[in-house]
Amino acid sequence: MKPGKFSNDLMECGKRVACFFIVFLIVLCSRVYGAPYLAYTGYVQGSSKVIGMGGAFTGIADDVNSIAYNPAGIVFSDFSNFVSLNYVNFIDESFDLNKTSKEDVWKSESTNFGYLHRTKKKNRFTWGAYIDGLYNLTFTNDFGDKSKYLLKIGNPGEKYEIQYSLTRLLFPFVWQISEKLSLGLGASILTSRLSYYHKSDDVYENIYQTSSTFHCDLSAMYKINDKVSLGLLVRPPAYFDIDEKINEQISGFNLFYNMNMPLQINTGAGYRYNKNLIFDFDLHYAEFTGDEILTGSNLISDFDEYQLKTKYALSPHLGGQYQTKLMKKDFFARAGYYYQPALFESLQSKNHFTFSVSWRLIKVPAWFYLMEYISVGASSDIASDYGVQTLTLDANF
Repeated sequence: MKPGKFSNDLMECGKRVACFFIVFLIVLCSRVYGAPYLAYTGYVQGSSKVIGMGGAFTGIADDVNSIAYNPAGIVFSDFSNFVSLNYVNFIDESFDLNKTSKEDVWKSESTNFGYLHRTKKKNRFTWGAYIDGLYNLTFTNDFGDKSKYLLKIGNPGEKYEIQYSLTRLLFPFVWQISEKLSLGLGASILTSRLSYYHKSDDVYENIYQTSSTFHCDLSAMYKINDKVSLGLLVRPPAYFDIDEKINEQISGFNLFYNMNMPLQINTGAGYRYNKNLIFDFDLHYAEFTGDEILTGSNLISDFDEYQLKTKYALSPHLGGQYQTKLMKKDFFARAGYYYQPALFESLQSKNHFTFSVSWRLIKVPAWFYLMEYISVGASSDIASDYGVQTLTLDANF
């Protein structure tokens, strides 16, 4: 095999995949979905860097988090390889689903991992993979179990559990078109799992269904100069076809129905004051079909107050990062803000304040040629009745 032949073959494969997904995206966007709302909440997700900057990352997009926010930005980074592992834990007390208890809170834990590799070719072709456990929620009527989403459902003395999880596997393909412009495609596989568990003296039911869907993100990054860059991400709707006949096997609930995620468009402007100080301002837009309801809304009778109250959501994000030295190692401090509009009746809009720190603390032994260091980071997202903490291990090399 001649030197570079594998890279050329990979490039050709990437171009063919890109053409296929462009056609797929056109077909996908031509459809109109009228299904219940799923997953979009306006919360920031990602590593401690992204959360610390308040989700303002579309205009910077200079590390592995670009896969989720703007893959096209990665070609302008100073590094060629990126690895990131994140653990996220959040609690939201806004949803008061059980008026008689103060224990019913929205809890979720998720883990995401990403890898990116940028080639040394002229067009800086970049590929990678990103797996994200977006949601992992369990509804239960056992108020003795503080680790799950507590809700007064079903008959007294009987045990009920309803679980919902959403996982995304994303494959980015990015090309540098010119010195100032790059374009990216993100092929996504979204998998949703719904399960129902009911146990009493004479009844045992354990029913679940897994549904997957495919869609493709379009992204772009344009560098006006060395200091200013503009980013764009277009994420089309994602539709989950659920077998509703399963509901006939369940008494008292209508849990299994078709679902979709809305159209999302993120724009961002990044500014690099110098090597140590960067800022980003984003506008995130989401559009709904109008008949959405929150997943699980039929679990209690008075859930009508949580009907979707708007077809459009616009959320501004602002964040910054300062880099310095701590004990002769790179240290990063970040702060951010974003506004989360209330999507449902009876819920209030939220003002989120975020911060994070990262430290290139762990020096990798010289014999380990893959990377030079491992960065350790932690972040917090604070808002009314809401809190999220993230732990991150990552490396750029």
